[in-house]
Amino acid sequence: MLNDRLTPTALESGSEPSLYMAELLHRVTNEYHSAIALASVTASRTSSSEAKAVLETVIQHLVRLAAVHRLLLPPAGEESIDLGDYLARLCQAKLAAELERHRTTLHLSVESPVVLEQPRCWRVGLIVSELITNAARHSLPSGNGKIFISIGTSGGQVVCRVNDNGTVVAAFRPGLGTRLVNALAIELGGHVERQFSENGATITVTFPAHGAGSALFPRRFGPPRSPSSSALVAHLRQKYCDRGACKSPQRQPHRIDHARLRRALDHISANLDKKITLAQLAQVAGVSLFHFARTFTRAMGVSPSRYVSRLRLESAMTEIVAGRLPLAQIAFNARFSSQASFTRAFRRATGTTPGEYRTHPG
Repeated sequence: MLNDRLTPTALESGSEPSLYMAELLHRVTNEYHSAIALASVTASRTSSSEAKAVLETVIQHLVRLAAVHRLLLPPAGEESIDLGDYLARLCQAKLAAELERHRTTLHLSVESPVVLEQPRCWRVGLIVSELITNAARHSLPSGNGKIFISIGTSGGQVVCRVNDNGTVVAAFRPGLGTRLVNALAIELGGHVERQFSENGATITVTFPAHGAGSALFPRRFGPPRSPSSSALVAHLRQKYCDRGACKSPQRQPHRIDHARLRRALDHISANLDKKITLAQLAQVAGVSLFHFARTFTRAMGVSPSRYVSRLRLESAMTEIVAGRLPLAQIAFNARFSSQASFTRAFRRATGTTPGEYRTHPG
């Protein structure tokens, strides 16, 4: 399973693409949690059944989008995993978030087992995700279509094919998504082939089963940059930032630097179900306890303890909506001493109980 964290090497390399990615992806993750929490609180306080129904739809959609986002976060490790298993989870998340409401189906066929290092699986996941989105938006704009994905090997090469039964693209105009797919394929040591016919579009990505593209980000300081890193940064900036709103991270006096803050935030995210102390976070960040508490609060707008509590509640809200775990287990994972104390904290934050929230998320 791909871990939900950037590698320390990527963050500490100092390269502009990795810093941008770390900052943008962290912001997006937090904004998903905040939006879900805000919609839930608003729904709990409204007396309008129509408004509750609309907010419930919004919450469910945000939870599904957040699930896709988590699966596409750069991995923390470089161990090998099963590509088919990873793509199965990604396809299920994409289907729920983007395709089902348009009555478009998604079919994955794993013709032979493929085991790749996590960074290479991540690259393939980005490619497949982009191709699914492009097919849904451009080839199947009215929905009611089918998208097929196949993964297999041939002669030491991995062959990933995405095709749809949509309308023919009369004039193919490559955009930023196309550049991203091409750049990622190059970093995998492969290439992309595109075919358009009256039966739809077929995009084939072929790359070596072993070899190029094992490192998450090349350790470069300035040009020439990794093509996929630059393309992905541009893609994220265009998708999540207003024009001119995102600036290159800069050091400011009396503030915690980006790499130290990210190490602390990653430690929190990875250990929400464990005891987290201020001393631990200061040690992870490599600064004194007093300096960390002061600069963290200045950077995040809340104290470390409040930040941890908020993330635990937001994570619990996501688990409640997902419905996979009993409430007692969710309370235990969120580090509450009992389900009763969890219920009290949850009610204070959302205006409703965990049980009520599971039955009526809106």
